[in-house]
Amino acid sequence: MSKTEWTQTSEAINEMLTILKAEHPMTVRQLFYRLVSVGAITNTLGDYRRVSRLITKAPRDDRYNYLYSLDELEPWITRIKEVAKKTRESYVITNNHFRGQAVVNALEIKSTLSEKLVPAPAPLFQRYPNLADSALPELETSEPTLFT
Repeated sequence: MSKTEWTQTSEAINEMLTILKAEHPMTVRQLFYRLVSVGAITNTLGDYRRVSRLITKAPRDDRYNYLYSLDELEPWITRIKEVAKKTRESYVITNNHFRGQAVVNALEIKSTLSEKLVPAPAPLFQRYPNLADSALPELETSEPTLFT
């Protein structure tokens, strides 16, 4: 890769990170068109392939390292309520990350739906203090847990 190509790639990566931080989550196609719209890349198949290659090579842990805010969860909660009205049982699955963000988001969803605080593993509160708005630490037990 030439120095010019490296500089352009580095600039595109920086722009990708800026966009993803502000507008996460999004598909590769959405990211590509956002990069085109801000002039970071051109609307070509070659640049699309470059974005796809760069984003899919990003470390897995970084790609999924995201905790949704309650505002971001609200459309999902609305949809869950709509589905629940039409079914006897509803299940919600959240995609996990090794830091437990999916667990935190699932607890926030459960709390919002039940309109009360829900029990949660105590170690989560150290990493996610805002969880206290939706949950209460579970009492310690001698049983093995996910975090011990």
